[in-house]
Amino acid sequence: MRIRKLLVGVTLGSALLVGGLAAPAQAASEPAQGRTLGAKGALGWTLYDYYFWKSDCNWAGQAGKSNGWWTRYECKNGSWVPGDDYELWVYN
Repeated sequence: MRIRKLLVGVTLGSALLVGGLAAPAQAASEPAQGRTLGAKGALGWTLYDYYFWKSDCNWAGQAGKSNGWWTRYECKNGSWVPGDDYELWVYN
């Protein structure tokens, strides 16, 4: 009787463990919100991503501009705390 309970417990525990490990993998495969520029040919300003350092924001904006992904970019302060984080806004 103890062996049966042990086997049931191990089976349920492993099923929960495998299910718990599979869920984050599915969530990670979804595209990040804000990283797509929407429909092809859509014009206007779009929030692309958030950065802690302004230099990282400027680097990503310049890299996208150099690659032809957008024509203009702006790094705006995204927090009420000055210098806390920056939003990269791009114009397509």
